[in-house]
Amino acid sequence: MTRPALLALLTPLTLILACGDKDSTDDPSGDDSAVTACGDADDDGVCDEADCAPDDPYSFPGAPDIPYDGKDNDCAGDGDLVDFDGDGYTASQVGGDDCNDGNPTVYPGAPETCYDGVDQDCSGTEDTNDCDGDGYDGRGDARSDCDDENADIYPGASEIWYDGLDQDCSGFLDSDYDQDRDGDDATAYGGTDCDDEDPAVAGGLPERWDGVDSDCDSAPDDLEPKHAARRWTGSAGVGDGFLGMGVAILDDYDGDGGKSVAFSGYGASDAGFFGGAYVFDSFEEAGRSTDTALTSVTGDEGSYFGFDLANVGDLDGDGLAELLIGGPLVANGLGLVFRGADLAAGGALDTDDALAGLSGNDYTGIDVAAAGDVNGDGVPDLAVGTGWLASTHVVIYSGADAAAAEGDTLKTIEALGQIDASGGAGGLTVGGPDVDGDGLDDVLVAGITATFGATAIVYGAELVGGVAFTFSDLPYLRGDTNDSLIGVTSGWMDDSDGDGYPELLIRAYGEAGAAGTAGGVVYVVDAHSLDGTQQYASAVAQTIIDGDRDDGHLAPGETNGDLDGDGSVDLLLLSSGDRDQTWEFLGVTGIDSHVTFARGADLKGGGRFALSDIAQTLAIESENSDDLLGYSNAVGDVNGDGKPDLLLGSPPGSYLAGYMTLFLNEL
Repeated sequence: MTRPALLALLTPLTLILACGDKDSTDDPSGDDSAVTACGDADDDGVCDEADCAPDDPYSFPGAPDIPYDGKDNDCAGDGDLVDFDGDGYTASQVGGDDCNDGNPTVYPGAPETCYDGVDQDCSGTEDTNDCDGDGYDGRGDARSDCDDENADIYPGASEIWYDGLDQDCSGFLDSDYDQDRDGDDATAYGGTDCDDEDPAVAGGLPERWDGVDSDCDSAPDDLEPKHAARRWTGSAGVGDGFLGMGVAILDDYDGDGGKSVAFSGYGASDAGFFGGAYVFDSFEEAGRSTDTALTSVTGDEGSYFGFDLANVGDLDGDGLAELLIGGPLVANGLGLVFRGADLAAGGALDTDDALAGLSGNDYTGIDVAAAGDVNGDGVPDLAVGTGWLASTHVVIYSGADAAAAEGDTLKTIEALGQIDASGGAGGLTVGGPDVDGDGLDDVLVAGITATFGATAIVYGAELVGGVAFTFSDLPYLRGDTNDSLIGVTSGWMDDSDGDGYPELLIRAYGEAGAAGTAGGVVYVVDAHSLDGTQQYASAVAQTIIDGDRDDGHLAPGETNGDLDGDGSVDLLLLSSGDRDQTWEFLGVTGIDSHVTFARGADLKGGGRFALSDIAQTLAIESENSDDLLGYSNAVGDVNGDGKPDLLLGSPPGSYLAGYMTLFLNEL
């Protein structure tokens, strides 16, 4: 206790002693006979026998306690007054730990009142800058605690979301209603973020092919070309035109872990129809063909070079796939093979740089294809033809012969075999499936596509010695009516149902399906259902899928893969809206393209379905009508993550220059 306080206590005591009950001898009215009779040695007015300290005039029953004097002044038996403020702690003046015994709010462990200049908790510091003891100052030069009266609030504290408190002292730079810090508040608190624990999901974010509703529009994986991982466009000003007639996934030409991709087109009317193809590194930034291409291959004026292209595999054994490009007016019609090594080297190539030419009738090169290994020599083989421009004409060449051509053009007499029809129109050639299970790849060839249409099977074992086939003599799958137009394009799946046989995908281009006009139909035919004769596709199909968009002309992917990662091969389905006369792409139809896939697991039970009734986990829509998005397509793992990705061509897109989009599979 301070000295002034002690004096204040002693003053009344002095007055008591001066004016107390003990009468002075000068007081004529006083009567101290009783006290005198009992004895009062210290003259404090209390008999000695009732006085706990008979020799101390300041100690007697009822006397005021004098703190810290070592005496029990009031004779209460409780010793000296050492806790003057009654807070339960002994004063520091007598060896206690109460640093201010005149203030009952000050004692060891008392709640500290921040910034008042008083050391409430007797810690030895009048005012700490860390009032709540959480290790972060609330004032001073090192101030960082935004609430120094709450020990649960400090920089780096775990934020408790949606409570309106800034636990981590971010200053609400990140909203308390934006847990994933993607800039969009949770939908329950006025924002548009439908998953506030995933920063890749928020209203307005780009949609991705990942099974998640990334843009919070209640429709997962609803994509457009703008959502593609890469998009390459033609440059109309330099003669590009209708790029996307053919697309291909190649090998990793530059060793960066991502496969190269290619697209081709036959050129523009205002630039002489030179045509060409471009190869791109899928890991590099996308853009215009002339700005971003690793390699360009161009044709001569009027050659329509690039009408189609195909990855035909590694013919020369150097580990890089060769590229087959069609030029229907190159020397009256050729397919030209270019080395993978030359494409990987980069730069500008032309038709004179081809490894081999593959000849046929006039307009050969409208259709080019990888035939698979039809002769079992371990080298992939190749097919070229006139497509739907003329009656069926397909020539199949040995890949080994093409690799050894050293720039020469192979003649039809050097081919493994040839298929011709006497009338009608052809279509897309597809190689690769082993239809009869003999270990040799077989080839699907289209014919009679202007009427009922048919897709014939040419067995690899029969392609020897330059054999010539007449289309009408081959086993085939045909349409029901003259409007079916089967065979314009076809495809296959590598044993989706696990029975050891591939499934053939037969497109009925002209059938109505579930639409009013030419929605198209895809017949899924298990190869074990074939009997070697000419059969109706509708009669032997295990699964039938009806297109439901007017003039959508539902088509299957030429090749397919396990797109959803469940172990079953899935079926790519495209309603591209392509025209009856595919040589000429000008004109307006108003058809929007739609791309999706049917899960292989859902197809195993068979049946007939409208496209809209199939559970679609992917929906890609063209950005404009008449883009023909998906006219050309390829499925394969581009980025090396083990998941098949999707490459789509749009020949009339980007003002007829054409474009190609790459959608990466993130499922």
